[in-house]
Amino acid sequence: MKSLRIHLLTVSSAALILAVPSRAPAQEAAPSPPPGVETEVTLIPEPVKEEKKKPEEPEKSEKTEKSKTAVNAEELLERVHYRQAYTKAQRDPKVAAEWERASKARTDLEKREALKTYYTLLHARIVKLDASLKKTSDLRRGVSLRRLQQTRIDATEPLDPQERAERFNSANE
Repeated sequence: MKSLRIHLLTVSSAALILAVPSRAPAQEAAPSPPPGVETEVTLIPEPVKEEKKKPEEPEKSEKTEKSKTAVNAEELLERVHYRQAYTKAQRDPKVAAEWERASKARTDLEKREALKTYYTLLHARIVKLDASLKKTSDLRRGVSLRRLQQTRIDATEPLDPQERAERFNSANE
């Protein structure tokens, strides 16, 4: 029974669709072409006239592009050179003395100040050993010095020795 109802519905809806006139606009006749214009339409297009262009030069970026392997090899070589210069700079007596001073510092403030001096001397020495490493050395010095900044708490201020003694005595009493 259900299939008969569905069949009747589809037949009646199909008849209804056929009975409804289409609402598409009536096609108008194409306007007549102006006099002197050829009316014949062909399926084969006319050949396109090409303009003479200057011979194309390959783009400069193609000439200078390097493979990923070559780029990685250069970066690795630069890191090796940097590490060699870094090791030599650490052996410098002034740089080693600053490292010792930073290691023996008693307060955070003293240690930060000594490390700032150490990193400044170290990277200056690296650039002196190999000037081609200036860019890399400047980047790493910036990272090292920013790491020593106190950004999440108030910066530590140096205390006078007399003020420090007064605070120590008042805390012990």
